[in-house]
Amino acid sequence: MYFELRNPGAPQLVSDWISNLPDWVEIHTVTNPDLTLALGQGEQEAITLALQMEADVLLMDERKGRREALARGLTVSGTLNVLDIAAERGLIELASVLERLSQTSFRASSTLVQEMLKRDSERHR
Repeated sequence: MYFELRNPGAPQLVSDWISNLPDWVEIHTVTNPDLTLALGQGEQEAITLALQMEADVLLMDERKGRREALARGLTVSGTLNVLDIAAERGLIELASVLERLSQTSFRASSTLVQEMLKRDSERHR
């Protein structure tokens, strides 16, 4: 995944972030990815590493990858779920974060985003 984020075609925000990683980020090399997974390299490596590390949760948005991870007994969360939890805990301002996210290559259903913003608005009443 690290190499995917360093791709020259990555959005500038992503390139800037990956070039100046926060101290809490750890990069692990996966030496034996599960090649039986009919997924892209990043998803193969993420699932393999999550299983090896006995991770509490795997962050993955790609639908096929999520299915494969769930089939292997992993708990999976998506980016929007993480952002919703962060907003609920008062860690982020959801509308501005979603706006910034929309400036990247991340895609989500506009209906889902509107539902999230509505819930967030109701939390602030």
